Amino acid sequence: MNRDHDIPNSAVIASNQPLYLTPEYMRNPGKFVKDFFHAQTLDETRRFMTAIFNSAICAPSHSRDGVSKSDLVFAHGQFLQLVEAVYWLHRDEINSNKGGNHGRTPGDATSAA
Repeated sequence: MNRDHDIPNSAVIASNQPLYLTPEYMRNPGKFVKDFFHAQTLDETRRFMTAIFNSAICAPSHSRDGVSKSDLVFAHGQFLQLVEAVYWLHRDEINSNKGGNHGRTPGDATSAA
């Protein structure tokens, strides 16, 4: 039940291209994952991860090793919350390094120093 319209265009294009891993990516696979998700918007990442979890939910039960659909649905919700938290934390870090106010409006209690 993997629908292409649920997956961001960049992921669909990437899935049809040969995967080129540089020696740096081969030594540090986490960098590849970070760079891939860094290139996505938050919405694209949500859709991409939803498509992955939907594929897992629709997998035959014998390939899920005893993991129930409700477990996967719960894990999906928790994972999306994690993705969003990491996205905003990273965005705040970028803004902080540039001297920004983290996207908060002037006068907001959270932006007071």
